[in-house]
Amino acid sequence: MGGRLTTDEGKLNIANLVLAPLGCLYQLSMPVLMVGALVLALVGGYIYTTANTDFFGLADPKFDGLTISPSFERIESPEWYWQITFEKPDDSQFAGRVRHVSPIRQANLRILTHDILVTSGEFANPAIVTTSVLNHHFSWQSRGKAQPAGTINLLHVVPASESIYRQLLDIRTEDKVSIGGREILKIDIYNQGAFQGDWRDTGCNSILAKWVKIDRAH
Repeated sequence: MGGRLTTDEGKLNIANLVLAPLGCLYQLSMPVLMVGALVLALVGGYIYTTANTDFFGLADPKFDGLTISPSFERIESPEWYWQITFEKPDDSQFAGRVRHVSPIRQANLRILTHDILVTSGEFANPAIVTTSVLNHHFSWQSRGKAQPAGTINLLHVVPASESIYRQLLDIRTEDKVSIGGREILKIDIYNQGAFQGDWRDTGCNSILAKWVKIDRAH
């Protein structure tokens, strides 16, 4: 013979389902809770520093609060401003396969938004060359030739506009891209008019990205 729960019994079962996880947490020891919190913090930190996303606008450079000079040599926010010195007057272009893309999240240099490793030739083939990017530096190792054919460039990108920034957020590993603009020699950082230091790349390519083209990998 069939049956069904009464209204009160149904409410009680739903309450038990909701409160059961809290009861389990209450029974865990403090060391276990601390380890769990540490693991969550580490996972969250890893996602924050590696995921190519702005977390629904929470981590974007806030372009609506920036004032950009026509020459792009000075970019200002209410508290910070950045003086950009370019390497040469003409634009450069970097094209190839993306082996790495990650956000740059530095509060004092929020205009610099991405690290993108662009490769071509044998550098684009993971069966021939392995690559890694750590702390804005890249390394590679060939499984065959001492000097593989092709190019490898780690781009530190300052997007020239919010629309360019949105395109950068759409880049994924293995995409084929073309990124062009003026290469940057250094960025001087000021807070409330006081000099705070500068950004200079070492063996990489900082660039003011004026255009981005993406060929989605399939």
